[in-house]
Order: sequence, then C-alpha cells, then structure tokens
Amino acid sequence: MINLIKEGTFLYEEKVICNIRLYETDFLPGSADYEDVPEIRDDKYGKFYLLKFTGAGTPDIFNNARYYENLIRAESDIAKNFKHLKWKE
Repeated sequence: MINLIKEGTFLYEEKVICNIRLYETDFLPGSADYEDVPEIRDDKYGKFYLLKFTGAGTPDIFNNARYYENLIRAESDIAKNFKHLKWKE
C-alpha cells in the first residue's frame, strides 16, 4: 500500500524548482546488511512515510527517496532540509 498525502515544489540552491511528494506506506525497507542489528537490517511492516523528490536536472524523475517511521519526524526533516517549500492545496 502506498498513498499520496501531499505534493509540491521546493527550490534547489534557491534557483531550480524541484518536485516533492510525501506518501504513507506500509513498508520500511531494512539495510539487508548482515552486520547490522536486526532493527536496522530487517524490513518492517506497519505505518511509515516515504518522501520522494526530483533532482535539479531531472524534474520528472523522482529518483531520490527517504523513509520515516512517523509523520512528525518526516515533517521536521522536510522543514529543515527543503527550502522554499510550497505544498499544493
């Protein structure tokens, strides 16, 4: 399951418009690294958030992603790292 919560734009280097989307998902991928502890290594199922965004040279390709365990952490990271963010209404 993956549901779009909201989408919008942000400015990269205060010049280039990039697209951003926040989703709710039921899957959080683990690292799959056998040296990691199980909490990091193993996939998780439940309620999580996925942020996808485009790069400066690829306005139609959402090739960047970040996962979050809760909405508060997602919104905090987004506010901190994506300047001049505008969500569509």
